[in-house]
Amino acid sequence: MKILLIDNGSDYLATIVTATESETVAIMGYPFLPSEFKTRSAAADCLVLSGAQVPVGIDLPYQEDELKALKSLTKPVLGIGKGAALLLEAFGGKVRSRDGYEVKKVPAGFTERDGAWRNDRGLVLILEPKDVRTAVSGFLASVKRGA
Repeated sequence: MKILLIDNGSDYLATIVTATESETVAIMGYPFLPSEFKTRSAAADCLVLSGAQVPVGIDLPYQEDELKALKSLTKPVLGIGKGAALLLEAFGGKVRSRDGYEVKKVPAGFTERDGAWRNDRGLVLILEPKDVRTAVSGFLASVKRGA
């Protein structure tokens, strides 16, 4: 399986890479280049957005381009931490960050189960993963099953 990992300086990068070591992984970081994203995402089976070490409410300099590109995808995407918060907000949700994340408004089409927000397009958003490696492994297994 081919995975595109978008990392904007998160603490999770090493753990995600370890969890995906048996797969083909391409990593994109800052700066976000829409043309590069289009090419790389077309070749990927799924994407992982690991977020950044920036609190919710503080925009990344390239955030609008990144979110616009991610919203147009029809492939499964796993968002972790700030990455999950950004995607929830991109789809119309509202997230607050103070000693952890709190979802203030749930976007249409999303349901929460076991600490993960999901929609029917294959988005899986985990704001505060207890175990990043398990979250990534579970996501990849569901992509392989076609779930």
